[in-house]
Amino acid sequence: MRVVRIDCADVEAPVVERTRVVLVGMPLMLRDIVNEVLASEPDLEVVGEFPDATELTAAVEQTDAAVVVAGEAAADLPSIRALLAARPRVSVLAIARNAREGVVYRLTPTRVPIGDVSPETLLQAVREAARSDPFDEAVLAWRREAERPAGPARRDRQS
Repeated sequence: MRVVRIDCADVEAPVVERTRVVLVGMPLMLRDIVNEVLASEPDLEVVGEFPDATELTAAVEQTDAAVVVAGEAAADLPSIRALLAARPRVSVLAIARNAREGVVYRLTPTRVPIGDVSPETLLQAVREAARSDPFDEAVLAWRREAERPAGPARRDRQS
């Protein structure tokens, strides 16, 4: 049996990329809970806490945060729109006052192939583009169908 020694000084620990998170406009108890939960994860880092959303965009720019966790009162739509216009890669998680529900806002341009252009696919694409929820199950099913390669079996179904 052969024993191999490894000098641990030569082995580099894997670098965990941390997601920078800023907390905005949450009641103290909720902020403490969120802070504790996020602090327990090695890939998440709370980089700032702000009492309200009056300077939401400036807070994100100052901390270079990728995610904003905001209380419902601080997550007003005009502030979120202004933030996403200035920093389109940022996501905003708004937590309801009851702390039981939340919603994520993000600006995510998505390329969706529509397959063969026909009157039917054109109409479906226009309707899909008008939907407010791009992750609706009907839209997802239509996208999966559109992304399938056009083979003989697919053309037969369309005829």
